[in-house]
Amino acid sequence: MEKELIDITKSTFSKISKIPSNFPFKQKGYMFKGLPKDKVGESRSTKDALEERKEKIKKWMKNNDNLIFFGIMAFAIIIRLYYFWITKSQALWWDESDYLAYAKTLAGMGTSWVASSQHNSLFPYIVAAFFTLGFSELVIKLALEIIPSIILVFLTYKICESVYRDKKIAIISTFVMAVFWNILFNSTRFHLEAPGLMLAFLAIYSFFVGYENRQKIFGKINPNWAIPIAVTFTIFSYMIRRNYAFFGVFFLIYMLSTKKITELVKDKYNWIGLAIAAVLIILAEKLIFISSVSGVASQYYHPEEAINWIHIGFLKLFFQGANIQSSIFFWLSIIGLILIISRLGLAMDYIRKKNNTEIKFEFYLIMSMVITLAYFIFFQRGTAIGEPRWYFPMLLAALILVSRGAVFISDQIKKYNKQIAIVVLILLVAVGGYYQLQQADQIIKMKIPSYAGVRDAGLKVQSVSNSGDVIISSSVPQIAYYSERTVIHFSDISELHSENEFQETLEYLEQNSSIKYIAISFSEPNNPRWARNEAEEYGYQNGQVMRVKWEIPFMDTIINFQTGEEKILKEKVYGKIKFSLVSIEKDVFIYEVIRV
Repeated sequence: MEKELIDITKSTFSKISKIPSNFPFKQKGYMFKGLPKDKVGESRSTKDALEERKEKIKKWMKNNDNLIFFGIMAFAIIIRLYYFWITKSQALWWDESDYLAYAKTLAGMGTSWVASSQHNSLFPYIVAAFFTLGFSELVIKLALEIIPSIILVFLTYKICESVYRDKKIAIISTFVMAVFWNILFNSTRFHLEAPGLMLAFLAIYSFFVGYENRQKIFGKINPNWAIPIAVTFTIFSYMIRRNYAFFGVFFLIYMLSTKKITELVKDKYNWIGLAIAAVLIILAEKLIFISSVSGVASQYYHPEEAINWIHIGFLKLFFQGANIQSSIFFWLSIIGLILIISRLGLAMDYIRKKNNTEIKFEFYLIMSMVITLAYFIFFQRGTAIGEPRWYFPMLLAALILVSRGAVFISDQIKKYNKQIAIVVLILLVAVGGYYQLQQADQIIKMKIPSYAGVRDAGLKVQSVSNSGDVIISSSVPQIAYYSERTVIHFSDISELHSENEFQETLEYLEQNSSIKYIAISFSEPNNPRWARNEAEEYGYQNGQVMRVKWEIPFMDTIINFQTGEEKILKEKVYGKIKFSLVSIEKDVFIYEVIRV
């Protein structure tokens, strides 16, 4: 019997060994149908993979450049989370409410506000999706402002690392982005800069890694797809903030300048990118934007103004402080600008012929500056320099100008003493970074209390009103956002500063019983004279213009901060309309409109 069992076993294993390699169960790791493969082998394989990953991390961390980059990223995350936390309760400004009140309208949350044409973008639609899913304002800010701001720091490093052989340029540029005061400030607000720039930087990364370096994008995607991917990111960046169409212009002119047209035409991926751009732009213009791009641009076009070169000083907006110490990054950027222009002047004859990514990238940077400045100087023609964020299409160039200037100084000193060169480089970057953080800290904390009264007034109206009630105010999007009610401006009822504006308003109130509240804010301008006497609000004290009193004429209300006089009337009747004081929220007076 035993001998028979042995013979059967030998025969069975002999047959198994003859099963072809493509047999289904053998190919999938099974010896017999329904019998799983050896779990011990699988466990060993997983363990080996984990050990291999740990070894890669250890090896990566042994590199000093990687350690410094890791430290910068950790620092960037900490300071952004810190400012996110201390500003978590701050009130929204007009432009923020313009986006978010519209988002509540899209989400069906009681408002009827539609974003102004210059602020209309994809951003409110994204916020509306978060609102619909039940996320709070705090979570939305973390997702749409803080995280993109952190990713911007990371992308700055990846872009520079892919282009420059000298890692110091990548590290310094990344640090400057991490501490740049205006990015930190805008990341604490519902502004478009962080998410829009994140998409634009993804486009730049994809373009230079895939298109120029012919390396896999994100380590996985075939470089042939560089143009379609860059186009997609660029169009979405444009959807967030319309003036980021500049990035598309940068890529187009760069390609025409560095490649022969015949080469561009023959590449099928360029045509795929062009098709993607056409589809996305048509969808954006038809489904997202209220006004055409030409209609929005015309609002900023001032042909009546003389050509003004003031915009050339945009680097001062980014980096100049009150003294030499606080302006270190500014002077480094000037040195970097001179270096790059000089280098390009010597290399222009072989930008097309030589495959030098550094020179080509710096050509891209200078070209981005020239195109952006040309728009502001010759088209917009503003007589005064704008806000720093207006010039963000040149931000990457500005960061690299600082790092190029710092590395140049260090390299000159290095010829004589390597240790002193390192110390000088660290001091330049550290001192410049300190003043950037100081400027960010001051402006962020100083602006936290602003418009708190408007927020509180909106929340108060929400608590005392019904869903169908309408409010009149000069703070339209803010009150609409916080109250989740329909809000109209005084000017929608009668022409501001007309002779009969109050009488016209009374007649309008009699005919429109849905209007139940009036919110008069001393934070917002453009109020009718009967609601707020703006002309007599300010006076001189110790040589400075200061607010000296609040005056609400139709309610015979006055608060004089100089004399201490205070007269607040709680009710007043005009024919069939009675106004009754509901609440005073910091600098906002709320009145109920009662029909008698």
